[in-house]
Amino acid sequence: MGIDITKVKGTGPGGRILESDLKAYGNQNVQASPQQTQKQASGFSAALEAMHKDQIERVPLSQTRKAIAKNMEASWTIPRAVHMDLIDATSLYNIVAREKDRVMKEENTKLTFLPFIIKATINALKENPNFNASYDSEKLEIIRKNYYNIGLAAEAPDGLKVVVIKDADKKNIIEIAKEIEDLSNKIKNQTITIDEMKDSTFSITNIGSLGGGFLSVPMINYPDVAILGIHLIRDMPVVKDGNIVIGKVLPYSISFDHRVVDGAEAVKFGNAIKSYIEDPEFLEML
Repeated sequence: MGIDITKVKGTGPGGRILESDLKAYGNQNVQASPQQTQKQASGFSAALEAMHKDQIERVPLSQTRKAIAKNMEASWTIPRAVHMDLIDATSLYNIVAREKDRVMKEENTKLTFLPFIIKATINALKENPNFNASYDSEKLEIIRKNYYNIGLAAEAPDGLKVVVIKDADKKNIIEIAKEIEDLSNKIKNQTITIDEMKDSTFSITNIGSLGGGFLSVPMINYPDVAILGIHLIRDMPVVKDGNIVIGKVLPYSISFDHRVVDGAEAVKFGNAIKSYIEDPEFLEML
């Protein structure tokens, strides 16, 4: 608003300046100059732009990029915290390595780690229902969802998109693998529909598929309460029965809305995901 806050008299408790004080002062006294407005909007002053006019380029945002920017601003308003840990994914790695050729031959589908991680996450969500939810800031209520639509962050030619596997709890590993492949192709071909990108209840971002990131702090997919970031599975030393062996280790991180869940709950939720992925009997039953 171009207001010098030191000149505003506060009407709140102890002289605190309220939003209404700013609006009243702005209406009466101050209008931001064009230079101030340009500087605030662009983060780059008119003087600097004139100085470098032959060395800069203004690129209009695409409609998709505008939507991404709007969603990221909404996400950033969430008071978030992050829980990080490591999973011994040796059993998961071995099962996928053993079955992927058969699945490709019989189902014509690429089998990856992700469908197993989705199923493990759904089981953990059922045990920790506040993570499969949204937050109503007006009514101060948690909206728990008893359906499991898993959003997957996907790289697209025109920017990040989140595709949604609807009712993922009712689908088996092969069905989820096929749907991931189908949605991925639609993203690449730019034939994805709005319906296929809405109504997520919890989201996963697979940083490991891009080959990078040991640990990260993923942005929450508003209005979800949390997002799981999974990273590259790599060979690392793990301790088994008192001995150090080489295991397949999966780093993960959970960004969560601290208004809805606390750190202890995030640890329990993460431990639940971890226990399922490390359990060969659970993985073999899927």
